[in-house]
Amino acid sequence: MADKLEALRGLLAKVEAGTLFDPRLQYVPRTTIDMISSAVGADHWESVEAAYLMGSMNAAQSLHEALLPKGQWPGDRWMIWQSGEDFGCSIVDGIDTTYAPTRSRAWLAAILMALIAQEDAP
Repeated sequence: MADKLEALRGLLAKVEAGTLFDPRLQYVPRTTIDMISSAVGADHWESVEAAYLMGSMNAAQSLHEALLPKGQWPGDRWMIWQSGEDFGCSIVDGIDTTYAPTRSRAWLAAILMALIAQEDAP
């Protein structure tokens, strides 16, 4: 559990910092795939990539539905909103707000925050 929590926190930090993928590369490095797989499972790294790099809301929704089935989203209330150039995602009921340059990346960060809250729960 501690390893997964550490992987989730590391993945969230890279998503929020905008450093998860290097857009100059024509491939996804194995270390990045391994980090994502440790955090959310090997079946989901391509959805993370699509939400992060391509701005795919479908990928973010698919990831959300796979990792946080109905009833597992903290508070079941969240919203994505725009503030200037950035998008934000807020999860109601005690989980912080995150900001990102795209709606899908904000949603990805919010999914990771929800998973961290679940893993960190007593």
